Amino acid sequence: MANELNFYVLKTIELQGVEKLYCLHGNWSSIIHIAHFSQTNSSILTERIHYIIKQLLKKHPRLRSRIRIIRSFDSQTNNEKHLLDLFDYDEELFSRTDILQNFYSFYSGNENWMKIAENLSNKNPYNKELTYIFPLFHFKLIFNENSPENSHLILLTNHSISDGQSGYIILHDYLTLATQNECVEWEINRNLSPNLIDLTEKPYTFLYPIISKLCNIIYSCQMKYLDNKLPTKSIPINSNQPNDKRYPYVQPMRTHFLFTSCSNDHYEHLRSICHKQNLTLHGPLFACLILTIQYLFFPKFKRDILMNFDISIDYNMRNRLLLNNYSLKEIVGFYIGVNSIDLSDISVDMNFWSLANYCSKETNKKLSDGEVSFNTHIFSNIINDDKNDFFHLMGKSSDGCLSEMNYSNLGKYPYDITQYKNINLDGIHLVNNSSIYYSSTIIYLTCVKQIDISLAHRFEHHDKAREFLYLYKNLIELSVDFHMNTTIQDIFDLLNKNTY
Repeated sequence: MANELNFYVLKTIELQGVEKLYCLHGNWSSIIHIAHFSQTNSSILTERIHYIIKQLLKKHPRLRSRIRIIRSFDSQTNNEKHLLDLFDYDEELFSRTDILQNFYSFYSGNENWMKIAENLSNKNPYNKELTYIFPLFHFKLIFNENSPENSHLILLTNHSISDGQSGYIILHDYLTLATQNECVEWEINRNLSPNLIDLTEKPYTFLYPIISKLCNIIYSCQMKYLDNKLPTKSIPINSNQPNDKRYPYVQPMRTHFLFTSCSNDHYEHLRSICHKQNLTLHGPLFACLILTIQYLFFPKFKRDILMNFDISIDYNMRNRLLLNNYSLKEIVGFYIGVNSIDLSDISVDMNFWSLANYCSKETNKKLSDGEVSFNTHIFSNIINDDKNDFFHLMGKSSDGCLSEMNYSNLGKYPYDITQYKNINLDGIHLVNNSSIYYSSTIIYLTCVKQIDISLAHRFEHHDKAREFLYLYKNLIELSVDFHMNTTIQDIFDLLNKNTY
C-alpha cells in the first residue's frame, strides 16, 4: 500500500544490527502489548480512533515509516540492504479513512484474545515479494459480546522499530488522547532518531577488530555444537510450501503464546520484602525462573549444584544512551541490549534470598562492565557480514535458533493510570515472536496492578509449556513466604511434595 500512494520520503536510514536481523532473509518480528480493561465503556476507546492515529503518526516518526528491502544475489552471497523510509506527515493523505484503517481494526465476538494475539503476531507482514513492510504498527480492539465492559486493546508493532518501552509510550499516548477533554493537535516530529548501534559506545577501541573476529569464530563453533536442553519443535507457518526459495536459510516458523498473572496482593507483598532488603524485584523474579528451569527440565540431575544453563536477558539501554544530550525515555524505537547470564556452580544449600541478591548483582554487573554494549557491536558485525556464513551455519545446525531462553522484564508501567478518565486499566501483557531467527522460549514480565507474565514458546508439547509457565507463576507467589534460611533444596523438596 505504501508503494502505491504518493508518500513523500523525508529521510532514509539503513537498519543495522538487531533491527536488521528482525527483517533479514524474510524474517519478521512482531512485538505485542495487550492492555486489559474492566468496567470501561468501550466507546471511550473507539470514538476518537482517527484523531488518535493521526496524533501518533505526527509525534512518532517510526510509526509513519516503511521497511524496504533491496536484494542482490550471486553464487557466493545473498546480499540484502534494509532501509527505513521516514514518510513526511501529509495531512491530506493521513486524513483519508482508507489509509487510517490500515492502522486499526475492531473485533466483537467470543474468540479468545490470547488466540487473536498469537495469530496477529504470526501473520506475515510483508508484501508478496518480501520487499517492504507497511504499516509498522496496528491496533486491534477486542470487545466481548457477553461482557461489554471488559475489553482488550492489542498494539502490534514491528520489532525493528519498536521495543517494550515503546509500547508503553504508545499505549500511554493512546489512552491520554482517548480520555482528554479536548482534541488538541500535536506538533509534527520530523526527527528520526539513530539506530541503537550508532548510539552505543564501542569498548576496547584499539583491540576491538581482533576481539570481534575471535568472537565471530567462537559464536560459529557454538552453533555447530548447540546442545538444546528444552523440548522444542519448529512448525512451519507455510506448511503447504515447505521449501519456499524466497527464504534462503530457514523457513518462517510459528510461535505459540501463553499468558497468566500473579495477584496484586502477591505483587505488593513481594515488593515490600524487596524494599526491606534493598533489592529490586528482578532478583527474586529471575531466581524463580532459574529454579523453575532446574526443577522441570533437569529432574534426574544430582542437585548438589544447579545445572549449567544460559539465559539471555534484555536490557533497557535508554538510560545509558543520549541523543544530542536528550533522553530517549519518550522516543519510540529499538533500544534493547542483550547479554547471556550463566549462573552455574550454585549450591542447592544456598538460601533463596541470597540467590535473588546474586541474580540482581550479576545482571547489573554485565551492564556496568560494558559487556552488553560490547555484545551489541559484536552481534551487529555478525549480522552485517555480507558473506552470511553465520546464518548459513545456523540454518543447518540450529534451524534459526539463537538462544534457548530469553528473559525480558519490562517492569512497572511508568505512567499514572488514574489520569485516564473513566478507564480502568487492569494490566498489560507483553509478548513477541520472531519467525526465522529467534529464541525458542521467552518469558516476559510487566506490571500495572499485578505481575503479568507472558510466554512465547516453540515447545514440542503445549502442555509442557503450560506446566512451565504455571510453575513459574506459582514459585513467584510462593516466594513471599520464603524465610531467610529457606534453601534451594527446601524449595525443590516442597515442589516434590506437590504442595504448591
